[in-house]
This record gives sequence, structure tokens and C-alpha cells, in this order.
Amino acid sequence: MDSCCRHTCVTVVETPANASIVKFPDNADIRDGKILSILVRRSGDETLYTQTGAEVVADSVIAGATITLVNARNVNVFVGPMSMLQRDYNSPEPFHVNPNAYGGIDLTRSQVAIRTADIDADKAIEVVFEYECKHC
Repeated sequence: MDSCCRHTCVTVVETPANASIVKFPDNADIRDGKILSILVRRSGDETLYTQTGAEVVADSVIAGATITLVNARNVNVFVGPMSMLQRDYNSPEPFHVNPNAYGGIDLTRSQVAIRTADIDADKAIEVVFEYECKHC
């Protein structure tokens, strides 16, 4: 009998918003796992901060940004407006995806294209990934 239980895990990935094209840091859990959902917080009138203390870019920046998620085979799995991924109290459910299609996302190949100029170097883009994981 298998004593392992299936769990879902959540990882928050952030990257400085200091260029018109920003890349994410590598994350083995995302690269080796299957994504279940993706979420970007909506700030509204509030100032949000990442886990490292960086200020999250404003909704107006997200509204003009495009995110491209690329898998290990260099296939663009998702290319779309980043605002599609935003969630708040009016729309709390994350953007659910097919885990088979979103398996093996390579964040080092993925990117965000920012269309807004003059973003402070201390601001960041934050994306929350829920993925399949197993713990024994």
C-alpha cells in the first residue's frame, strides 16, 4: 500500500520589474512539476509587498504586460495578457490550467513584457503558482 498522499503546493515567484522584458529565476518545483493554477494579486488602491519586501508593480503595469510561459521543450504554453491572471476579492479563484499541458514550465525561458515606462527599479512582478507535489 502506498502511504504517500497527494498534496498541492504553492510557490510565489518574483522578479524585479527593472526592464521592458523581465525573466523569472529558476524554480525546480515549477520546472519539474505540473501547474494547477496561476494567480497575480490585484492591488487596487493598496500598496502590496512581496515576501522579500519589494513593492509589487501597480495594476496599471499589469494591465499593459504580457506573460509568456515556456516549457522545457521551448514550447510557448501560454502567451497572453497578464491581467487575465489577476485575482482579488471580487474574483478570488485562481486561473486554473490543465496540469498535463502546463507540466515542466521553465521559468528561465518564460518572461513578462512590460509596456509601461518609468518603473522604479525597486518594484517587482509577483506570480503565484499552485502545482502538484507529493510528500511522504
